[in-house]
Amino acid sequence: MADNGPSGLDGVGIKQVDLTNWYIGEVAATQGIADTKELLLELKLVRTVIGHLIKREGTLVVIQEADEHVARLLDAVTAEAEAAAAAAAEEGDEEAVAAAARTAAAAKERKRVVDNRVLAVNPNFVFES
Repeated sequence: MADNGPSGLDGVGIKQVDLTNWYIGEVAATQGIADTKELLLELKLVRTVIGHLIKREGTLVVIQEADEHVARLLDAVTAEAEAAAAAAAEEGDEEAVAAAARTAAAAKERKRVVDNRVLAVNPNFVFES
């Protein structure tokens, strides 16, 4: 039987990190990509495409956030840290360095939350033959 998709797809959904890992593995195997930079570019592209399929196309839907409370909190912390970094950078303050570090830490945690959300194909999506 041919491998048509990521394993662990039980009809309910799949974690975004599992979907991206499956795709990167397929790309590496079929296109023979072994260069780390090329794989990182492909990873960035697939994350962008998944975001587009969720936000713009509606082909994919998030059926479960990893932790909605944490996601909302991280959004608020990231926005606050970005504003503080911008204000401190204008003043040339060393606070800019600390604010940038807080922003980076919040962005890293946000990525973890996004990677652990569960995705599924929109039930209203019509597959074309």
